[in-house]
Amino acid sequence: MTYDELVTNIRNYTEVDSNVFSNSVINTFITMAENRILRDIDLDYFKKEQSGVLTAGNKFLTTPPDILTHRYLLLTSGDDQIFLDFRDTSFMKEYWPGVTETAGSFNIGKVYTIVSVGTTNFTAIGASANSPGITFTATGVGSGTGTAAPSGVPKYYSVWSQSTFYIAPTPDSGYTVELGYIYRPAQLASTNPETWISINAPEALLYACLIQAYSYTKGPPEMLNYFNQSYQQAVQGLGMEQQGRRRRDEYRDGMIRLPIKSASPGP
Repeated sequence: MTYDELVTNIRNYTEVDSNVFSNSVINTFITMAENRILRDIDLDYFKKEQSGVLTAGNKFLTTPPDILTHRYLLLTSGDDQIFLDFRDTSFMKEYWPGVTETAGSFNIGKVYTIVSVGTTNFTAIGASANSPGITFTATGVGSGTGTAAPSGVPKYYSVWSQSTFYIAPTPDSGYTVELGYIYRPAQLASTNPETWISINAPEALLYACLIQAYSYTKGPPEMLNYFNQSYQQAVQGLGMEQQGRRRRDEYRDGMIRLPIKSASPGP
């Protein structure tokens, strides 16, 4: 279904012309409909991976601008690959508050990243240089006014803001990471007349738009209920395809079979 076909179908189904359902109004319906579909079902087509590098001493990681929801965060440390566990931000703050420590209170054997040099000679306690951002393993408690923050190999991540992940422990090195996520595709529009959803899930898109349209015009409740039910059926069918058939192996899992009731053979 193209953009023009969808616009025509919305107006025909609702019997509302362009004086009320202008293109700008229908574009809003489409935005809400596509967002609902993307939130209601995990579509394989919109899975994406992107590599990045953590910064030593920085507990934050900027997310891609097109991210909708995250799937996993994979860290590479030498020959090891580590999937970080997802946690709530409150857990992260309690587990790794990231409080800086002052020279004189460093723990021997603990990994730190220099925050401020002050009067401390960090090279005397394991650092390669007296510079902020240098990561080192403390060989002594230190002295002076310098400060450093504990760091280590990350284990956890959480959503800090719309565009940032919180990483803990604070990275002690520039680890390579791979983020798996669901991306937000370009919206169906007059300048983008076809999308994966409009081609492969036209029923779900149409019904989701009609729900918005009938809510907008405060149409009959029975029609709104009908389109809600039709949308749910369309999404369930798409879900069977995406989360069932596409993620099964017939050789190992067998064919999908639906139970069919049969009458008792008795008298």
